[in-house]
Amino acid sequence: MGAPGVTDEYSPPRLSRMLHALPHINVTLHRVNDTFAPNSPVYLESLGILGSIPGAWLILTLTVLLIYLLTRCCDRKQRPPRSITALKITLMILSVLCCGAIGVGLFGNDDLHNAMLQSIQAGNQLAALVNTVKNQSSILEEAMGSRARAPLARLADALDAPVANQTALGTLLRALSALRNNASAAASAADNLRRPLAALNLDAFMKRAWVWEAARWAGGMAGWCCGGAVCVALLAAAARRSRRALLLLCVGALGALVVCWLAGAVLAAAAVAAADACQEPAAALAHHAPHNLPQDMVHYYLSCKVSRENVLTAELRNAQRAVVAVRQALAVLARGAPQLFNDPGLQPALGALGAGTGEAERALVALSGAL
Repeated sequence: MGAPGVTDEYSPPRLSRMLHALPHINVTLHRVNDTFAPNSPVYLESLGILGSIPGAWLILTLTVLLIYLLTRCCDRKQRPPRSITALKITLMILSVLCCGAIGVGLFGNDDLHNAMLQSIQAGNQLAALVNTVKNQSSILEEAMGSRARAPLARLADALDAPVANQTALGTLLRALSALRNNASAAASAADNLRRPLAALNLDAFMKRAWVWEAARWAGGMAGWCCGGAVCVALLAAAARRSRRALLLLCVGALGALVVCWLAGAVLAAAAVAAADACQEPAAALAHHAPHNLPQDMVHYYLSCKVSRENVLTAELRNAQRAVVAVRQALAVLARGAPQLFNDPGLQPALGALGAGTGEAERALVALSGAL
């Protein structure tokens, strides 16, 4: 499994641990359980309180701005044209800083987009594996189930003919019974492999995720670019000393400020919720994601714990043992039945069963690689 000391077990990222460590409190300022629970009103209340921190800062900022505007409205003293030079310089410095922050935001948006594309690519690979398991298990079930019934019936009819060697006939009948039972067991194991994944359609989910991510990336880039354009225009207006442009752009910047802080409140709550889920992602997806998979299967494929047994591997082993037994019983029948009976339907039945067994063996090889 790699070098000594290297483990494949999942470890939460440092940033998620830092966000998860933020205090989760309710309206009475008491600590609440910080386990990811989107269906819990108490947990959602704690996220709302954490998300209200940027909103509270926005309210404080707007209050200070309102007080400043009230003082300016009540100030009737005539001021020289150069009295706001310091304010213009401050505005220009803040515009430059905002442009730098917007540049960081553009980089972060693009970096997140690349990470999401990698996640979607990994999801597409997982969807391909799921489709392989469903398709190959269906092939295995059909080869050992519905397609084997008619040849087995013809073979049973052929063995009903009277013969003198009852010992050889008993051996063939036992082989036929073993073939029938093991074919049924292989078909049942294939159905157990396919049934948990039948309702799982990752292809459609990955397509929706790609559309959502493309819209998020385009909207984020457009928003950051609009904010940068406002800052650059504000900087140019301050340099040209255009009062009308300054007033118009300041109002636009104020609106952008409100939108940014409101978005920051939503993102803060979402980031803390994602950090809480990242502490135990297997449990979060097993209990809260919309799927019909068994919880132990979700835990196995997401926890990366080698000590946990794959719930699908047991069914795969059952199918492999059953197909091996089918091949052995078929070899006994193919060796002894033509010597004992002259039924013209015997060879086609044996050939059909042999072809179906070969197809089942190839399906098992593909399933072994996928699981």
